[in-house]
Amino acid sequence: MHEPRNHVVNILVFLGLIIVILALVFQPKSSVYVDNDSTRNTIRVSGSASITVFPDTAQFNVNIIALEDTASAAKDSNSDITYNVIKALVDAGIAKDDIESAAFNLYRKEQWNSKAAGLEFKGYEAYHSLKVTTADIDNVGKYIDEAVDAGANSISSILFTLSEDKQKDVSSQVLLKAADEASAKAQSLSSYLGVDLGGIVSISESDYSFQPYRALGLAEDSSAKSLSIQPQNLDVSGTVSLAYAIK
Repeated sequence: MHEPRNHVVNILVFLGLIIVILALVFQPKSSVYVDNDSTRNTIRVSGSASITVFPDTAQFNVNIIALEDTASAAKDSNSDITYNVIKALVDAGIAKDDIESAAFNLYRKEQWNSKAAGLEFKGYEAYHSLKVTTADIDNVGKYIDEAVDAGANSISSILFTLSEDKQKDVSSQVLLKAADEASAKAQSLSSYLGVDLGGIVSISESDYSFQPYRALGLAEDSSAKSLSIQPQNLDVSGTVSLAYAIK
């Protein structure tokens, strides 16, 4: 009486084995691997550092605005003033290649007239903004004086920052300092845990940054009747992460 049942059970077991074997043979290769995870048996640490440096580059925007009755007249007037401003800056010592157009707008200017309860035509306004870059940070005030005397209407976005060459040099310094801190942490941890450090298995750098100094207030030198703009030091920071193998 039990033989048919046993026979069925045997068939089911056999089929189950076949299904398991087929699943193992045809499963995706990505799910069959040798565990060689580099994150095991490692100590991961990070170190942060910051240094203070003096800026070596200044940037500021010189703005020229001309208002005339026609668009053509506004454009021409702005062009004449812009020429005079650029010439004055170059004569003062700014390289022509360090003066570039940052923005130009020409538009119909209207103003609300409460008595007429409507917009009143004021003319056409041409706006031209020149971005000036210089390594002569001690004479930024003098350059601004020259630009304004030549016809510029306003000055904006006065920044003291780092040149590309100095950024490379400073970033190397701060990242090496951060790496030293990370290494010291790894040594302390390994000593505390009673393990020996092997070689470094990974290095990553993050959060290298600095904030240019923005001159918000302009002071006038009463004796020389010129602007005196003094830069401030910049804080440069960086973080380095290290992973050490444990022997």
